[in-house]
Amino acid sequence: VSGSATEAPGERKFRSCATHANRGLEVGHSQDLQSLDAPVCNRLQLDLPQHARRLNSVAARRTPSWRHFMNVKLIERPPTSVAYLRHLGPYGQPVLRFWMETVFPWLVTNGLLDQPRYGISHDDPKITAPEQCRYDACAEIAPQFVPSGKALKTTIPGGRYAVMSFQGTVKDIEQAWTALLQDWLPSSGLRLDARPCFEHYPRGSSYDPQTGVFSCEICIPVIPL
Repeated sequence: VSGSATEAPGERKFRSCATHANRGLEVGHSQDLQSLDAPVCNRLQLDLPQHARRLNSVAARRTPSWRHFMNVKLIERPPTSVAYLRHLGPYGQPVLRFWMETVFPWLVTNGLLDQPRYGISHDDPKITAPEQCRYDACAEIAPQFVPSGKALKTTIPGGRYAVMSFQGTVKDIEQAWTALLQDWLPSSGLRLDARPCFEHYPRGSSYDPQTGVFSCEICIPVIPL
């Protein structure tokens, strides 16, 4: 999908990664599927501001409001085998229904409910037509796992990632994505590459239904400038 001719190199990728902050699913590690409904629903209704701004100019004129909360580390992730179900169509409520009506029953049937999960939004709906937007709901698997139904297998690429450990509410994660991409990245000496950005929900990821606080890892692929 082609972006605007005026976009700087890497800006379209930045826009795509920023989309995760309001297009993915907040799926913590929980046995009670009903407890996932509220945070997922709230997350999918986020409406982020436009992100099509030059990274350096943004960093220069913004005072980072989230910097003192940031806990970013560089790690080498191994390639990770995942099984995934793909949703093709508009993000938001259709993706929520996809998780609740299709993905979770499939996870339960295949014994994957306790596995680490990943949410990958491949397209920016401000560039790609809504009916063509791709979203992959993933669960980590052993390489020999044979998927059933419409599930497919793929590998999340390994390599260096900047990983922000996040704990907070739905509103907080919007700020966290913005801070990571607009504040931390331009001053890091690194840039995004073509691997996907994603949210990682490891085993033990928490969600408190009383406060709405949950935990995950925000992962962006980085290489030297």
